[in-house]
Amino acid sequence: MKKAILSAIMGLATLGAAATDYVVYGTVGEGQEQIPCNYYQWEGTYDSQEVDGATVWTIHNDTWFGGGWESVETWDASVLNNTDVKLKFEYKTTGNSIVSLQFNNTSKGVTDQLEVSLPDRDGEWHEAVVDMNAKYQKVLSSITNGDKVYVFAPVGGAGWGGKEISFRNIRFEVTGEQVEPEPEPDFGLGNVWHGSAQGKSAQSGKFSLNIDYEITANADGTFTIVAEFDNTDASFNYELLNRGKWDKFENVGGNTFSLTTTNTYALKERVYELAFWIASSDGLIRIDFEYLFGAGNELVIAPRVSAKAENVTATSADIVYDVTLPAELEGADVVVYLNDEVAAASPVALTGLTPNTAYAYTLKAVATLGGETYEGKPLKVEFKTLRDGATTLVYYAIADDLVPNAYLDGEDPATDRRDIPMSIEAKIIYNPDMTMTVEAIPHCNGNIVGLVPGITLRGKFDRKDMVVEDGKWTVTTPAGVTYDEGEGFDYLYFWLRYDGGESGNRFFIHGYKAGDVNEPVAYGEAASIDLTIGATEFAVDQTALVTTVVKDGNGHYLLDQTADLSVEGSAFVIDNGKLVATGLGTATVTATMGEISKSTDVICFLTSAAENKALNLETANVESDHENPAPAFDGNEDSQMVWDCSQTDEHYLRLDLGAVMHVQAVQLVWEGASATNYTVTLENEAAEPAMMRAAVKEDGHVFTVEDGDGGAGKTPRKNLYLEDYTPIAARYVTLNTTKAFDSGWGIKLKEMRVMGTVAPTVGVEDVAVDTDTVVNVYTLQGVCVLRGVNPAEAADCLPAGVYIMGTRKVVVK
Repeated sequence: MKKAILSAIMGLATLGAAATDYVVYGTVGEGQEQIPCNYYQWEGTYDSQEVDGATVWTIHNDTWFGGGWESVETWDASVLNNTDVKLKFEYKTTGNSIVSLQFNNTSKGVTDQLEVSLPDRDGEWHEAVVDMNAKYQKVLSSITNGDKVYVFAPVGGAGWGGKEISFRNIRFEVTGEQVEPEPEPDFGLGNVWHGSAQGKSAQSGKFSLNIDYEITANADGTFTIVAEFDNTDASFNYELLNRGKWDKFENVGGNTFSLTTTNTYALKERVYELAFWIASSDGLIRIDFEYLFGAGNELVIAPRVSAKAENVTATSADIVYDVTLPAELEGADVVVYLNDEVAAASPVALTGLTPNTAYAYTLKAVATLGGETYEGKPLKVEFKTLRDGATTLVYYAIADDLVPNAYLDGEDPATDRRDIPMSIEAKIIYNPDMTMTVEAIPHCNGNIVGLVPGITLRGKFDRKDMVVEDGKWTVTTPAGVTYDEGEGFDYLYFWLRYDGGESGNRFFIHGYKAGDVNEPVAYGEAASIDLTIGATEFAVDQTALVTTVVKDGNGHYLLDQTADLSVEGSAFVIDNGKLVATGLGTATVTATMGEISKSTDVICFLTSAAENKALNLETANVESDHENPAPAFDGNEDSQMVWDCSQTDEHYLRLDLGAVMHVQAVQLVWEGASATNYTVTLENEAAEPAMMRAAVKEDGHVFTVEDGDGGAGKTPRKNLYLEDYTPIAARYVTLNTTKAFDSGWGIKLKEMRVMGTVAPTVGVEDVAVDTDTVVNVYTLQGVCVLRGVNPAEAADCLPAGVYIMGTRKVVVK
C-alpha cells in the first residue's frame, strides 16, 4: 500500500527498459558503468587495499561504525528508479556483525535503513543480494536526475564485538524498466490529500487494519488528518507519528478519528517519519505513509474491500472479507472477485492446500450504479499453511562473549568485577506445533553471582527467563507464539541478568531460520588468545584484573584451556591474576599457550600519593571564556562543560591551584564532541616584582596535542606527562583549544584533572636570623632571587620552597 500511495503522490510513469551494472566500489568490467562517488566516514575506521586483483574495503571497529559512498550531482541517479534493481556485493567476516544498509536520497531528505542478513561468518567471501524494489521502494521512487544518493552505506553497532568486515565488488544490477516522476501535483494551503493505507499487527500478523484518510494543509503550517479505521476497539491507542513526535487521535464519531499536528511544515516539504501508530491487543501496528505538505488530489469514489485469512490449517483456510461503500455509492450492486473470479459469500473456504506453503489471494470489489462502474483497489491476502506436524527440526550453534561487570561466587564485588568470558552451546528445536524450544549448556570458569538467563526470539518472545535445571537452560514459547517455517530470526540472542548488570544482546546466534537443521557444532583447536586488562595506564600500587580467553579458529571460547601470563618490565608484577603497578615505568604483558600468544603494553606514570588538585576548584580559581566551567572539575563524568564552536574552535580554561604543586600529569576526559588540537601549559608561580630586587620565574612546560580522538559514542581520554615521569612545579594550568572534532557539535569537556602532590615544605623551622643582617637569597640551584634584603622580610614575600639565605638553609611555608 505504501508503494501505491507514493506513486500517487509522485505520479510515476514507466519508460524504456534498461540493462546495466552500475559499480559503486570495485573493478569496472565490460558492460558496467562506474558511479562517481565521494566517500564519507561517519564513525569507525576503515582501509582500502588490493587483494587478489580486487579492491577490498574493510571496516575496523569495536562499537558503532558507519560510512558510505554518495553519488555526485552530475551523475544521473534516476537510472536506479527502476522496476527491477538488485544491489549485489561480496562480504567476509568472522564476527557477530549486525549490519544495516542505509539508502538515502540526500537531495530530497528521503532515507531508509534496514538490517541486512549476512549469515555466513566463516572468514570466507560470500555474495549478498538485496532486492532494492522490495526493501527501499520509498527512496527509489523519489530519485530524479541531479539527486545525490548514498548508494552504499553500511552501519553497525551492538554485537560487532571488535571484529572486522570486508566488502568488495559492490554494484547495482538494473534489468527492468526505468520509471521517472511526472510533474508534482498542485500545492497550496487548504488543499486536501485523500489516501488509504493498510497494515497488520507486528507480533502475530493476524490482525489487519484498513484506513481511509484525508489530510488538510492548514495556514499555520500544521495539518489536520481525519482517518476512518475499520476493526476499531475502544482499548486501542491511536496515534500519529510525525517527525519524532506522537500526536494522539480523538474519536469524532463511530470509527472516525481526527487530530491536528503540533509540528509545522512548509509547502512541498516532505513530512518524514510519518506513520499511523496503533497499539492493539494483538500487538503494535505501524503503517508508514507519504505526504508532501500542501499536496492535493481528487477523492476517488470506489468500494473498498477488507479481508483476512482465518482458521489456517495445513491443508485449508478461510478468507473472511467485507465491503464498504462510500455514501456516493449507496444502493449500488457489488461483486467481489477472488483471483479474477467471482467470489462466494464470505467466508470463502479454501481446501486441498499444500502444507507449509505460502499462498496469496487478490480480492477486488466492483460496484455498479446508474450504469456506471466503480472499481476498488485490489487487496492481497497472504498466509502460509501450517506444517504437517510430523517431526521436530533441530539446529545447533555456539554463542560466545563476555559478561560485563560480573564476579564469581567467593569473589569480592568491590574489587573483582570484570568482563567474564562465557560460551553457550545451544540447541534450537522447531516443534511440530510451530513453537520453539531452546536448550543451552553454558560454559564458564565459575558461577556468576545472581545469574538469571533469558532469551529473545525474533521480538515475538522478548527477553524471557529460561528455566535452569542440572546445569542446562531451557524454554519453550507458549502456544500463541509460533513461527512460520523459513521465518528468519534477525534477533536471536541470550540475555543474562546478574548481580550488578545485564549482558544485553551480546550472545547472538546469526542466520537461523525456523526449520533449519544441521549437525552438532564442536569446538576446534586453539588458534588465538584474547587478552583483556582492566586498565592500561596506572598509578603506583594500582591493580587491574587480567582476563585471557583461548579461542578456536571459529572464535569459540575454549574455557577449559588456560594461557600463561608473563610481564616484561620492572614496573609491574602479576599477582594472583591481577596486574600490580610497583613503580613508574612501562611493561609488556603477554599471554601464551603453546605457540600462540597475545601482548598488551601498559604504563605507570603516577605515584600512589598523586591526587586531583583541580577537584572542585573555587570559582575564583578558574578563569575561562565559558560562563560555567565548574562541570569540568566536579569529579562526575556524567556532567560536562560545552563550548559553542559556531564562531570559533578557539577556547581557553586557566586554573590557579592556589599554590605551587608538583604536577605529575594532566588528565582530560572529553565527550565524543572533543577538541582534537589543543595545548596544556603548566607555569610556576612568579613573585611580584615590587617585593624583590631580582626574581627568576622557573620554566614550566607546554604539552601540544594534534592527534585528539573524537566521534559519536566515544569518550576520548588523554594523559599528559613527561617521558621521564618527572613532576612539573606549577601553580597555573591553562588549556587552549584550537580545533574541534566537529564544530557543529561544539567542544564538550567532561573532566580536567591535575594529578600531583603539594610542593614539599618540610625542613628547618624557627630559624634564628639577625634582623640587622642583609643577605642575598638563592634557590638550591644557585639562582639569586633577592639581593640585599633582611631575612625576616624576605621570608614574607618569597613563594613556598627551600632557599639559602646568607649561610643558612631556610624553608618558607
